[in-house]
Amino acid sequence: MIFGSFLTQIFGSLSPIITIVMIAILMGILAQLPYKFFVNQDKIKYLKDEQKKLQEQIKEAQKESNLEKSTELMNKSMKLSGQLMQTTFKALGISMIISLGFLLILFPWLRSTYTQPIVILPFSLPVLGNHIGWLAWYLIVSMPLTLFLRKIMGIEI
Repeated sequence: MIFGSFLTQIFGSLSPIITIVMIAILMGILAQLPYKFFVNQDKIKYLKDEQKKLQEQIKEAQKESNLEKSTELMNKSMKLSGQLMQTTFKALGISMIISLGFLLILFPWLRSTYTQPIVILPFSLPVLGNHIGWLAWYLIVSMPLTLFLRKIMGIEI
């Protein structure tokens, strides 16, 4: 592997837990940057607020058993959902390309470097047991980290 020795020089002296957390932070930031710079955050916030208002109106129309108004509001909500998706689609593509590139470099190195469990828990989890490998640890760390990064970067999605 071309980058293996380079990655080993950077992360070799760190514990596997810290290394994977750092990689998750790096991947999280790189995956969120396209959303920060290619998506109009004000438009996303506006569309989400409008969708929230429509959902409340739909609930009211359903409580009143007003099927016609409820259907009309649902159609408006679907249009807003489509606009929301169109607004984020370009950033999604860029984010996927960046993430895939780094995954192709980092994951083979992680798989060959960390063959033993990274975390051994004092209790057993369903499916995972009490031994957590590098991939499970990466997923456990990266999911909440992504939400946190979006919050501190001011990204609406």
